[in-house]
Amino acid sequence: MGDDQRLDILDDGSMEKKSFEEWIDLSGVETQRTYYFSDGFKYTIDYPVKLFVKKSGSHKLVDSQGTMHYITNDWKTFSAHGQFKFNVE
Repeated sequence: MGDDQRLDILDDGSMEKKSFEEWIDLSGVETQRTYYFSDGFKYTIDYPVKLFVKKSGSHKLVDSQGTMHYITNDWKTFSAHGQFKFNVE
């Protein structure tokens, strides 16, 4: 993976703090997000533009085509191509 594709996760104090249960704008931030589950299943969303993180751990995303994706709270980890600009607290 090239430097321009890596997720920059270093927190230098400039990360935006976001809250649970609110829509987060991902436009121009991520080009792809993949969720991994313990049974080996993986689910990829290309060009996510909005993210909603529920307190339960589930995620709702909208992609650039307007398709809504629901990720159940049993995901184990995720990867993303783009920039890491926020933290949900």
